[in-house]
Amino acid sequence: MSDSPCRVDLHCHSTASQVAKLGVQRALGLPECATPPEEVYELAKRRGMDFVTITDHDTISGALDIAGRPDTFVSEELTARFKGEPQAVHVLCHGITPEDHEWLQAHAGDVEECAEYLHAGEIACALAHPFFAVAAPLAPRHRRRLARLFPVWETRNGARAPELNLPAAIYIETHGGTGIAGSDDHAGIDIGRTFTETPAASSPEDFLRHLREGAAEARGDQGSAAKLTHSAMGLATRALGATGAGPLGGDSSGAPAPGVDRAAAPSTPGAPSPAAVLAMAERVIREGEVRGGIVGADLGPDDARALLEAWLAATGVELRGRDLIAFFQADEFSHAALHRRARRAHERRLAAAVDTVLAAAAE
Repeated sequence: MSDSPCRVDLHCHSTASQVAKLGVQRALGLPECATPPEEVYELAKRRGMDFVTITDHDTISGALDIAGRPDTFVSEELTARFKGEPQAVHVLCHGITPEDHEWLQAHAGDVEECAEYLHAGEIACALAHPFFAVAAPLAPRHRRRLARLFPVWETRNGARAPELNLPAAIYIETHGGTGIAGSDDHAGIDIGRTFTETPAASSPEDFLRHLREGAAEARGDQGSAAKLTHSAMGLATRALGATGAGPLGGDSSGAPAPGVDRAAAPSTPGAPSPAAVLAMAERVIREGEVRGGIVGADLGPDDARALLEAWLAATGVELRGRDLIAFFQADEFSHAALHRRARRAHERRLAAAVDTVLAAAAE
């Protein structure tokens, strides 16, 4: 067995996370995730993860798809509620069996009962993004109770900016407990770029024992607005396609991911409607913290395709389809570098527009 530290991305998603939580996301025809489980596994291993798991929302079907490999274990992201209250949390449950999954789903209405079951069964578990409102906002009393129920918190979520991860990290540092990390990837781009590190482990069981004993550290990248944007573009590319490219599939043959209608992808989306772009922004801001919202009739998949194509054209990215996904997944890819490229392109267009106006005014 190697003496090198063990690395695992403890929070990522696959096509098994099908139904989007945001109303605006459903309106645009985007699933929660469109990355096939096999691709999750391959990318995690390519990024140096010693073991691989998938934490889909309230299902283990994605994790079971790769469970035949000796370097995997089954997990899920459980949505559990405070009994009789609207508040809910996400709990990462690692190393579970199908029987565990069934029990947890049947009792998900009582987070305290779920916590008792997990600890009694010596199941490694952690509170995911503790300061994110899954449903109704958590009151201080809820957080105090959660701190007693779950000594392990996700203190580094790769989809959230450092300032959003910081409260959980400070809480663990000042009150005691263990911090873990995961990419929370929904687009098949950043899997393994954020991870949890433990002492050397020769098997998933050894790794999970380290987690239960608190011998773990949160490592890797944190989120940013640029990262969120690129993830949204990656998800849209997989689910909807863009000019000249249909939606990407659940396997290498190009078959569409579950719930994706290939026939719905036009070959030449038009320019994005300013009203539609504004509606998207307003709804993301309004719904982003409630994980809900109506689908409505003001937006549709064509709006998402048009915005995707406009973004690619504006940044000078000529790649489409699987080539674009490969670009995002490349080891040398940098979210910050692409953001700077997009900003420079915008500044050049703005300067050209100003020059045109000034020239016209001088005539």
